Amino acid sequence: MALQLVVDSLDGMDDSIRSLYVESNGKFTLDVDGIDKAESVQTAIRREREARKEAEKRLKELGNLSREDIDELESLRAEAAKARGAEDIVNQLKARHQKELEAREKQAQAYRASLEKTVLESTASKLLAEHKGNVSLLMPHIQSALRVEEADGQFQVVPANAASLEEVVTGLKSTFPQAFSDSGHSGGGAPGGGGGGGIGKGKTISRAQYEQMTPAQRTEHFSAGGGIAD
Repeated sequence: MALQLVVDSLDGMDDSIRSLYVESNGKFTLDVDGIDKAESVQTAIRREREARKEAEKRLKELGNLSREDIDELESLRAEAAKARGAEDIVNQLKARHQKELEAREKQAQAYRASLEKTVLESTASKLLAEHKGNVSLLMPHIQSALRVEEADGQFQVVPANAASLEEVVTGLKSTFPQAFSDSGHSGGGAPGGGGGGGIGKGKTISRAQYEQMTPAQRTEHFSAGGGIAD
Protein backbone atom coordinates (compact mmCIF):
# COMPACT_ATOMS: atom_id res chain seq x y z
CA MET A 1 0.00 0.00 0.00
CA ALA A 2 1.35 3.45 -0.95
CA LEU A 3 2.07 5.85 1.89
CA GLN A 4 0.43 9.27 1.86
CA LEU A 5 2.75 12.24 1.97
CA VAL A 6 0.60 14.19 4.46
CA VAL A 7 -1.99 12.82 6.93
CA ASP A 8 -4.09 14.44 9.63
CA SER A 9 -3.56 11.67 12.18
CA LEU A 10 -1.39 8.65 12.84
CA ASP A 11 -4.17 6.76 14.59
CA GLY A 12 -4.52 3.19 13.44
CA MET A 13 -1.07 3.09 11.90
CA ASP A 14 1.47 0.45 12.67
CA ASP A 15 4.30 1.63 14.87
CA SER A 16 6.85 0.93 12.11
CA ILE A 17 4.94 3.32 9.85
CA ARG A 18 4.35 5.95 12.53
CA SER A 19 8.11 6.43 12.85
CA LEU A 20 8.27 7.50 9.18
CA TYR A 21 6.16 10.64 9.83
CA VAL A 22 7.10 13.89 11.50
CA GLU A 23 4.62 16.41 12.87
CA SER A 24 4.40 19.86 11.22
CA ASN A 25 1.68 22.52 11.62
CA GLY A 26 -0.75 20.07 13.16
CA LYS A 27 -0.31 17.49 10.38
CA PHE A 28 2.04 14.58 9.89
CA THR A 29 4.37 14.57 6.89
CA LEU A 30 6.25 11.57 5.51
CA ASP A 31 9.94 12.06 6.34
CA VAL A 32 11.64 11.56 2.95
CA ASP A 33 15.11 12.70 1.90
CA GLY A 34 15.54 14.62 -1.38
CA ILE A 35 12.15 16.41 -1.18
CA ASP A 36 11.61 19.99 -0.12
CA LYS A 37 9.31 19.25 2.81
CA ALA A 38 7.98 22.77 3.12
CA GLU A 39 7.06 22.88 -0.56
CA SER A 40 5.56 19.39 -0.46
CA VAL A 41 3.42 20.27 2.52
CA GLN A 42 2.21 23.48 0.88
CA THR A 43 1.36 21.58 -2.30
CA ALA A 44 -0.56 18.93 -0.38
CA ILE A 45 -2.44 21.58 1.59
CA ARG A 46 -3.30 23.50 -1.58
CA ARG A 47 -4.63 20.41 -3.28
CA GLU A 48 -6.69 19.51 -0.23
CA ARG A 49 -8.20 22.99 -0.12
CA GLU A 50 -9.03 22.87 -3.84
CA ALA A 51 -10.69 19.51 -3.44
CA ARG A 52 -12.69 20.84 -0.47
CA LYS A 53 -13.82 23.89 -2.46
CA GLU A 54 -14.90 21.71 -5.38
CA ALA A 55 -16.87 19.46 -3.05
CA GLU A 56 -18.54 22.45 -1.39
CA LYS A 57 -19.40 23.86 -4.82
CA ARG A 58 -21.03 20.61 -5.91
CA LEU A 59 -23.01 20.45 -2.68
CA LYS A 60 -24.16 24.02 -3.15
CA GLU A 61 -25.29 23.26 -6.68
CA LEU A 62 -27.28 20.28 -5.50
CA GLY A 63 -28.84 22.32 -2.68
CA ASN A 64 -31.88 20.57 -1.25
CA LEU A 65 -32.40 18.20 -4.17
CA SER A 66 -33.96 14.89 -3.33
CA ARG A 67 -32.74 11.55 -4.54
CA GLU A 68 -35.53 11.59 -7.13
CA ASP A 69 -34.42 15.00 -8.38
CA ILE A 70 -30.85 13.81 -8.73
CA ASP A 71 -31.98 10.69 -10.59
CA GLU A 72 -34.05 12.87 -12.93
CA LEU A 73 -31.03 15.07 -13.61
CA GLU A 74 -28.96 12.04 -14.47
CA SER A 75 -31.75 10.84 -16.77
CA LEU A 76 -31.85 14.22 -18.52
CA ARG A 77 -28.09 14.11 -18.99
CA ALA A 78 -28.39 10.67 -20.56
CA GLU A 79 -31.16 11.89 -22.89
CA ALA A 80 -29.03 14.87 -23.89
CA ALA A 81 -26.17 12.53 -24.72
CA LYS A 82 -28.50 10.43 -26.86
CA ALA A 83 -29.77 13.56 -28.62
CA ARG A 84 -26.22 14.56 -29.45
CA GLY A 85 -25.61 11.08 -30.82
CA ALA A 86 -28.79 11.29 -32.92
CA GLU A 87 -27.69 14.67 -34.27
CA ASP A 88 -24.36 13.18 -35.29
CA ILE A 89 -26.18 10.41 -37.16
CA VAL A 90 -28.40 12.94 -38.96
CA ASN A 91 -25.36 14.97 -39.97
CA GLN A 92 -23.68 11.84 -41.30
CA LEU A 93 -26.78 10.95 -43.34
CA LYS A 94 -26.96 14.50 -44.72
CA ALA A 95 -23.31 14.36 -45.77
CA ARG A 96 -23.83 10.97 -47.45
CA HIS A 97 -26.95 12.25 -49.25
CA GLN A 98 -25.08 15.35 -50.47
CA LYS A 99 -22.26 13.18 -51.77
CA GLU A 100 -24.75 10.99 -53.66
CA LEU A 101 -26.42 14.08 -55.15
CA GLU A 102 -23.07 15.41 -56.34
CA ALA A 103 -22.23 12.04 -57.93
CA ARG A 104 -25.60 11.97 -59.73
CA GLU A 105 -25.10 15.55 -60.90
CA LYS A 106 -21.74 14.62 -62.40
CA GLN A 107 -23.32 11.64 -64.15
CA ALA A 108 -26.10 13.86 -65.50
CA GLN A 109 -23.58 16.39 -66.78
CA ALA A 110 -21.55 13.67 -68.47
CA TYR A 111 -24.70 12.23 -70.06
CA ARG A 112 -25.76 15.68 -71.27
CA ALA A 113 -22.31 16.36 -72.77
CA SER A 114 -22.39 13.01 -74.56
CA LEU A 115 -25.90 13.66 -75.87
CA GLU A 116 -24.99 17.14 -77.09
CA LYS A 117 -21.94 15.74 -78.87
CA THR A 118 -24.03 13.06 -80.57
CA VAL A 119 -26.66 15.57 -81.72
CA LEU A 120 -23.99 17.97 -82.98
CA GLU A 121 -22.08 15.30 -84.91
CA SER A 122 -25.31 13.88 -86.38
CA THR A 123 -26.53 17.28 -87.59
CA ALA A 124 -23.10 18.23 -88.95
CA SER A 125 -22.80 14.93 -90.84
CA LYS A 126 -26.28 15.35 -92.29
CA LEU A 127 -25.53 18.90 -93.50
CA LEU A 128 -22.28 17.84 -95.14
CA ALA A 129 -23.94 14.86 -96.78
CA GLU A 130 -26.74 17.04 -98.18
CA HIS A 131 -24.18 19.39 -99.72
CA LYS A 132 -21.79 16.62 -100.83
CA GLY A 133 -19.02 17.76 -98.53
CA ASN A 134 -16.07 15.65 -97.45
CA VAL A 135 -17.09 14.65 -93.92
CA SER A 136 -13.66 13.57 -92.69
CA LEU A 137 -12.12 16.87 -93.83
CA LEU A 138 -14.87 19.29 -92.92
CA MET A 139 -16.22 17.83 -89.68
CA PRO A 140 -13.87 19.76 -87.31
CA HIS A 141 -14.59 23.02 -89.13
CA ILE A 142 -18.35 22.69 -89.25
CA GLN A 143 -18.53 21.58 -85.61
CA SER A 144 -16.67 24.70 -84.50
CA ALA A 145 -19.26 26.80 -86.37
CA LEU A 146 -22.23 25.16 -84.60
CA ARG A 147 -23.55 24.92 -81.05
CA VAL A 148 -26.29 22.98 -79.24
CA GLU A 149 -29.29 24.56 -77.51
CA GLU A 150 -31.92 22.94 -75.30
CA ALA A 151 -35.59 23.93 -75.37
CA ASP A 152 -38.29 22.03 -73.45
CA GLY A 153 -35.99 19.09 -73.00
CA GLN A 154 -35.17 18.90 -76.72
CA PHE A 155 -31.71 19.53 -78.14
CA GLN A 156 -31.22 21.33 -81.42
CA VAL A 157 -28.20 22.52 -83.36
CA VAL A 158 -27.96 26.21 -84.30
CA PRO A 159 -25.23 28.34 -85.89
CA ALA A 160 -22.67 29.76 -83.49
CA ASN A 161 -22.04 32.99 -85.42
CA ALA A 162 -24.19 32.78 -88.55
CA ALA A 163 -27.81 33.49 -89.44
CA SER A 164 -28.61 29.94 -90.54
CA LEU A 165 -27.16 26.49 -91.04
CA GLU A 166 -27.13 27.11 -94.79
CA GLU A 167 -24.95 30.15 -94.21
CA VAL A 168 -22.50 28.00 -92.28
CA VAL A 169 -22.23 25.57 -95.21
CA THR A 170 -21.87 28.46 -97.68
CA GLY A 171 -18.95 29.77 -95.64
CA LEU A 172 -17.28 26.37 -95.70
CA LYS A 173 -17.73 26.13 -99.46
CA SER A 174 -16.06 29.49 -99.84
CA THR A 175 -13.11 28.51 -97.62
CA PHE A 176 -12.76 24.87 -98.69
CA PRO A 177 -14.19 24.61 -102.23
CA GLN A 178 -12.23 21.47 -103.06
CA ALA A 179 -13.91 19.64 -100.14
CA PHE A 180 -17.30 19.78 -101.88
CA SER A 181 -17.95 17.63 -104.93
CA ASP A 182 -20.67 20.00 -106.21
CA SER A 183 -18.37 23.06 -106.18
CA GLY A 184 -17.22 22.60 -109.77
CA HIS A 185 -13.88 21.07 -108.73
CA SER A 186 -12.93 17.46 -108.45
CA GLY A 187 -11.87 16.20 -105.03
CA GLY A 188 -9.20 14.05 -106.66
CA GLY A 189 -7.53 16.73 -108.78
CA ALA A 190 -7.25 20.44 -109.37
CA PRO A 191 -5.67 22.81 -111.87
CA GLY A 192 -1.92 22.74 -111.71
CA GLY A 193 -1.38 19.19 -110.46
CA GLY A 194 -2.15 15.54 -110.88
CA GLY A 195 -3.21 12.86 -108.45
CA GLY A 196 0.31 12.48 -107.12
CA GLY A 197 1.26 16.17 -106.83
CA GLY A 198 3.27 17.45 -103.90
CA ILE A 199 2.26 19.96 -101.23
CA GLY A 200 1.71 23.36 -102.80
CA LYS A 201 -0.87 25.88 -103.79
CA GLY A 202 -3.48 24.58 -106.22
CA LYS A 203 -2.12 21.06 -106.15
CA THR A 204 -3.64 17.75 -105.18
CA ILE A 205 -1.96 15.97 -102.29
CA SER A 206 -2.17 12.49 -100.84
CA ARG A 207 -4.02 11.60 -97.67
CA ALA A 208 -0.71 10.94 -95.90
CA GLN A 209 0.57 14.38 -96.86
CA TYR A 210 -2.65 15.97 -95.66
CA GLU A 211 -2.37 14.27 -92.27
CA GLN A 212 1.10 15.77 -91.81
CA MET A 213 -0.12 19.34 -92.40
CA THR A 214 -1.02 21.75 -89.63
CA PRO A 215 -4.57 23.18 -89.46
CA ALA A 216 -3.27 26.47 -90.86
CA GLN A 217 -1.56 24.69 -93.76
CA ARG A 218 -4.73 22.72 -94.52
CA THR A 219 -6.80 25.91 -94.62
CA GLU A 220 -4.29 27.60 -96.89
CA HIS A 221 -4.15 24.53 -99.14
CA PHE A 222 -7.92 24.42 -99.71
CA SER A 223 -8.18 28.20 -100.02
CA ALA A 224 -5.66 28.05 -102.89
CA GLY A 225 -7.77 25.46 -104.71
CA GLY A 226 -5.80 22.42 -103.61
CA GLY A 227 -7.32 18.97 -103.28
CA ILE A 228 -6.74 15.53 -101.77
CA ALA A 229 -6.33 12.25 -103.57
CA ASP A 230 -8.13 9.60 -101.42
